[in-house]
Parts: sequence; C-alpha cells; structure tokens
Amino acid sequence: MELVLVHGSGQKADSWSRTAALLEGEANVHCPQLSQLTEGGPASWFRLSSGFESYMDQWEGKPILVGLSLGGMLALDYASRHGKKLAHLVLIGTPHRIPRLALGFQNLVFHALPKSTFDSMAFSKADTFALSRSMKDANLEAAIAALRVPTTVVCGSKDRTNLDSARYIASHVEGARLIILEGVGHIVNEEAPQLLAPVIKEVLVEVGHRG
Repeated sequence: MELVLVHGSGQKADSWSRTAALLEGEANVHCPQLSQLTEGGPASWFRLSSGFESYMDQWEGKPILVGLSLGGMLALDYASRHGKKLAHLVLIGTPHRIPRLALGFQNLVFHALPKSTFDSMAFSKADTFALSRSMKDANLEAAIAALRVPTTVVCGSKDRTNLDSARYIASHVEGARLIILEGVGHIVNEEAPQLLAPVIKEVLVEVGHRG
C-alpha cells in the first residue's frame, strides 16, 4: 500500500521522519518536498496544486493521502477532484477556509524575519509571500463539498485555530471520522508522532480489509 505524507508550510519533508519510522513495514511511505513541486517557477497555489497532481499520478493503485496544514489543503484540493484515485484521505490541522486575517498577521511577522529563518520552512521568504498572496481566493469549502472519498479528520486539542475547521470538515463530509488528539498542538507529526502513527495504522488496516 502506498502512503503519501504531505508536510505543512513551516516544515520540510523530513518533518515526517518520526511518524514514518513508526509506520515502517506497514506501507510504502512517500514524503514529497513541496518546494520541488512548483514546476520550476515561483511558488503559487496554481503551480503547487498542478505539480502535486502530477506527483500523485505516478501510482497505478489507490494510495492513502495524508496532509497537514498546507499539505492538508493540497490533499483536500486533490481529493475533491480525484477522489476515485484515493483509498483514503487523512486531513490534519487543515482549515476549511482560507484564514485571510491570520495570513495577513503572519505576513506582517514574516516581513520582519531574516531570510535564513525560512531555511527550515517549505519555501524561501519570497516564495512564502508569493504563495500566500496566491491562496487568498482558493475555495476550500467547495472542495469539501465535492469530497467523495473515505475521510479521517485529525486535530490537536490545543490547535485552537483549526479545531472548528476540523469539526466543520467532519460534519460536511459523509461518513468522515473526527479524531481529536488531547494535549497536542498544530504540528501533530512532530509533536506527537506516537499518537498520529496509530491513527494512520488504523486507516491502513481499514483500507486493507475493504480492499
């Protein structure tokens, strides 16, 4: 079984290393580096979405797709259009609409940071701002309404920004399962891989039985 783990904007692919280690032997784990999916141009939502779609086309079978934050938004967008190509969708700390005010505040903070701060993040400083500007009109609620794939929604109890979104997504996707991880914040894959891995293992077992 192919398992695709997609990181958030403040991370790189290696943010999944501890979670992936706990899933060793359970699936073929793939962790794309988002900065490599912008098709050679400046970062934008369109380029990232298009590049991610091309990345996902490499498997003949139906992978399980797991995304956190920005990775969850990409996974949601892809699944809304290509749900039949997926065995299961797992959304972690994923907003149900673009948080424009939060993005604006984040951009104010980011402007004051040196470029080196972004070395540990998904994109360079310039690309982070370019991507942020391009995402303002992304329609996540329409994508949620279009979902027709088995879905698990995960959120940390301390992720106040996304708890309401987790409940919204779970209540608007038929048959979706909502899992709240107590005492955990937004970056679930780094904060609590020991809690996240069993959730993903359960999905793997469920898909195995269904398939």
